Amino acid sequence: LDEVSSLRRCAHRNVLPLLGYCGSPQAAGIVTALMRGGSLDDHLLLSPDARARLQQLGFKGTPGLSWSQRLSALCDAARALVHLHSNLILHRDVKTANILLDGALLPLQTAGGERRVYPEITRDCPRLL
Repeated sequence: LDEVSSLRRCAHRNVLPLLGYCGSPQAAGIVTALMRGGSLDDHLLLSPDARARLQQLGFKGTPGLSWSQRLSALCDAARALVHLHSNLILHRDVKTANILLDGALLPLQTAGGERRVYPEITRDCPRLL
């Protein structure tokens, strides 16, 4: 439940929202929206595997991103990380595969995975990043 509590604190327009969770020890897990646009990695690499993933997700557009879309995704990911850090959460696995895109190619940073909560770090630590 600590993880769910910290994920709830992560609510931000650039962070993948938590929709629900299962706390059962046998089947613990979280529920998020299906991101039909795949990952930023999928749209940058455009490999056969990436194209297959996008097709499985039901992505209807043309794979790939313009330079302005790439810059926008980078800025949105940075905003997400600033928000996570302001909540004393370090992601610890920032990579293009963890920046997911919706069907309109709007990026959302995942908050889960290798992230770690540091309650002992105060907000007076400007050099944390």
